[in-house]
Amino acid sequence: MAKIDTSVLLNDLKTKTEFCIKEAKRLVKQREEKLNDHPNPETWSALQCIDHLNKYGDYYLPELNAAMNDSSLPPSSHFSPGFVGNIFAKAMHPTVGKSKMQSPVDKAPAKSDLSKDILNTFMDQQKSFLEVLKMAESKNLNKVKIKITISKWIKIKLGDALRVTIYHNERHILQAIKVLKNN
Repeated sequence: MAKIDTSVLLNDLKTKTEFCIKEAKRLVKQREEKLNDHPNPETWSALQCIDHLNKYGDYYLPELNAAMNDSSLPPSSHFSPGFVGNIFAKAMHPTVGKSKMQSPVDKAPAKSDLSKDILNTFMDQQKSFLEVLKMAESKNLNKVKIKITISKWIKIKLGDALRVTIYHNERHILQAIKVLKNN
């Protein structure tokens, strides 16, 4: 993948995060029972999609903040995706990453009915992602490294970590919307 203008990338990720907030506000207006419905036993309910995202937010938000707070490197005008980070980002992208993936056990959603409060947590996390994106404007997206959830020894570039997490959020908010339409 070619270099990406840092401000273009961050603005795109901000737009995707704002979309997630807007859709979560629409979801919260639905009945809790409907949000817990499953189209079939193998699929997640809308709230399970959000619960899954909250678990990733619980991991990545502190990681992103800590890595950026520890960095005094000057910002870069362009971002060049890393090999591993770009693979993960493409896999998470809602339109590029079409394949279904198995979630790690610790990131799988609860199996029982969930409370709509999960949506409030999600919206709070999305607001935190917007703050992270603002902070990232003054950081080097190529040099700051973030540990990924599946291995503490693998680190990806900050820009890739932002792409992975925000694409993942968008992917599953779209899944939650689709689940509601199919119920």
